[in-house]
Amino acid sequence: MQFPTPRIDEHAALRMAQRNVTNDDALQVIGYGTIKYRTGVEFYFLAQRDIPPGRERELERLVGTTVVVKRGRIRTVYKNRRALPAIKRKSKRQRIFSIPLCKDGLPPTSARCRVTRQ
Repeated sequence: MQFPTPRIDEHAALRMAQRNVTNDDALQVIGYGTIKYRTGVEFYFLAQRDIPPGRERELERLVGTTVVVKRGRIRTVYKNRRALPAIKRKSKRQRIFSIPLCKDGLPPTSARCRVTRQ
């Protein structure tokens, strides 16, 4: 299976080192795992049923690993065997909130700020 190799963010590299997941492991999860599109990102989840016959021994330790990819970059990696139901419950759309700022660029909670409505 050919797919473009995603780049790894600094945060993801740190989390991968903490969770003992190598770059090859993350690529195998992306290659064999189930993909879900939620909140503007791609979640690749490796379940037991996703492991091809004959590869059980080497991929068994990766069952439950989730790789989060956004815009072709691996954002984070975590392990949770029950992550797929939680991913499915996430909103399909990303919510963007904007905070009105003052003329000086201060947040509206600042004592010197009077929020100007436009």
